[in-house]
Amino acid sequence: MNTFSPRWPPDMPKLFINRRTAMEHRCDPAADPEYKNSIFMQIYEGLKPRDRMSKPLNYRYSQFCTILGSTKP
Repeated sequence: MNTFSPRWPPDMPKLFINRRTAMEHRCDPAADPEYKNSIFMQIYEGLKPRDRMSKPLNYRYSQFCTILGSTKP
């Protein structure tokens, strides 16, 4: 018999995206000038560590990242 093994690690963070607010932000970005409801910001906020004991995730860009062939310091 095959034993069931999960495809993801058990400590994989769960990320919830409010698609309705993301859609509303996309339709009218002026209504959300701080971009709190954009998909990018929801992912960015969702991957932050929840408490002091949790391991920080590497969800930020490095100090030097390449964007369209240019390097940002």
